[in-house]
Amino acid sequence: MDNALVHNPVDQPPKTSSTLTGRLLQKLVAPWKAYFKVEVKPHALEQCPLRVLPREVISLIADFLPSESVAAFAFCCRPINDLLGRSSWDDLRSKSSEAKLHKMAFISLLEKGMPDHIACQACLKLHRVDKSFVKDPGPRTLGYADRPYIGDLACVKQDMNTRTHDAIYENFRYPIFQMVMKRHRLGLDTAELLKLLRFDSTYPYYGHMRQDTAEARIIQNSLYVRVQHIFMLPLGQAVELPKSYGATICRHLGSLEPRLSNIEPLARVLRCRTKHWTIDDNQPCPTCSEIISCESCPTEFHFDIVNYDEHGVALIATKWQALGCGLDYEDPVWFSHLYTRAARSTRVVFEPRTISATFENNQPFQPDTNIPKIRKDFFGQLPLLFQRAQIR
Repeated sequence: MDNALVHNPVDQPPKTSSTLTGRLLQKLVAPWKAYFKVEVKPHALEQCPLRVLPREVISLIADFLPSESVAAFAFCCRPINDLLGRSSWDDLRSKSSEAKLHKMAFISLLEKGMPDHIACQACLKLHRVDKSFVKDPGPRTLGYADRPYIGDLACVKQDMNTRTHDAIYENFRYPIFQMVMKRHRLGLDTAELLKLLRFDSTYPYYGHMRQDTAEARIIQNSLYVRVQHIFMLPLGQAVELPKSYGATICRHLGSLEPRLSNIEPLARVLRCRTKHWTIDDNQPCPTCSEIISCESCPTEFHFDIVNYDEHGVALIATKWQALGCGLDYEDPVWFSHLYTRAARSTRVVFEPRTISATFENNQPFQPDTNIPKIRKDFFGQLPLLFQRAQIR
């Protein structure tokens, strides 16, 4: 068929030189042919039924496809790309909002065959997600050791602008969330990616020692996280909450700092917890000892006071959050957590105490009261830290 996209001519016998010079050259070159032999990749269209179709038919097929499918059609092999021409990519090259939708749909088509990549809505690119997306260890650090340019990606900046480090926890990254959920849907191993979502950091903070820990689990095709903020205080201090905790429960309930927590019910819990600050008065209380749920986003939290004997006292603030399935950035379950103007009207209603129960597998929650040696050392530093804070 003369007008077919791929034309396969009948094989002709190779032409050989009958001259003495030609035969001599063949003998000289023959030993080197195998050494310099270039492996030719198979033609993508040779095994495809499309190879027998006339060019006009293929062009008509492309006319009935959406822009992203035409681009994917042209992307599958060079002969089709040459036939369809540059026009097959025009709708993706534009900077209009409609073109961005087509481009996102295009990379989503490519993503289906790439289990180690995600289609990033913010960057409009395919990302290979690994530990490079996690910042260097330490509180509030901004460096990315493995791939420095990661910090310039639109998706990473989006996490910073929406205060994901406050809304969820420090070092949480939406691209990693996307990647782990994609691999889960494909039935692939997610253990290494879930490790990237773990967080454990202990450091001095405004006159007290602070330990932040976080763990993520996939439950019922959704990602759940548990975050603990442990504030270690030496014995003998005044019965009051430290002036600055710098930890956020959620966007709606606010921070643990008393001066910023003017939103009920968090303010009510903090006021009540202050009355129970001493060890002797640390009794179960219906106001501040129960698990409390946010009324606008899937977040629950709980306060505990733990006596570490001669080492000191610790306030343990635990929060549980449901984050959704990671398919769409504007999924209400995820979007309701973020600090954005568009998310203010997003509200997710859920049954109280179900998030913590789901994460804990319906078992009664008990805070971590173990004291590793390193934590004992931290308690030992507390008096010195408080002295320095008073000098300042």
